[in-house]
Amino acid sequence: GHDFVEAQLEKANLSKAVLNRANFSDANLEEANLHSAEIEQASFSFASLRGVNFRYARLKDAQFDNANLRCADFSDADLSGADFSHAVLSGAVFTGAALFKANFSDAVIENCIFDKADMAGAILTGLHLKHSSFVNTSNGLQGATSGIKKQVV
Repeated sequence: GHDFVEAQLEKANLSKAVLNRANFSDANLEEANLHSAEIEQASFSFASLRGVNFRYARLKDAQFDNANLRCADFSDADLSGADFSHAVLSGAVFTGAALFKANFSDAVIENCIFDKADMAGAILTGLHLKHSSFVNTSNGLQGATSGIKKQVV
């Protein structure tokens, strides 16, 4: 894949780009547009992704561990198997997203929207959850809240 380690791509337009297995570790993509992009099995570890538009993007098995995803929009994106462990997701939107087997271990989820998302098999261990919406979420938090450290929904 392509190497974008530590790249400065703030406000870049990568909509509809095909960048499977790309490495965006430690990159700055704040407010970038990745609408409808295909970026499966890519690494965004420790990246700054505040306000990124990931709407309708294909991000299967992508690594977002330790990333700053404040106010990122993942509406209708395919995030099956994605890793959000230790990520900051404050204000992120996941409306209608496919989050099958996504890993949210120890992630910070505040003021997020997961309405109509498919969270079947999602890993929620150690989650820091506050003021978030899960309306019509399939297989989400029902019966899966035992590992959540703080829950104020």
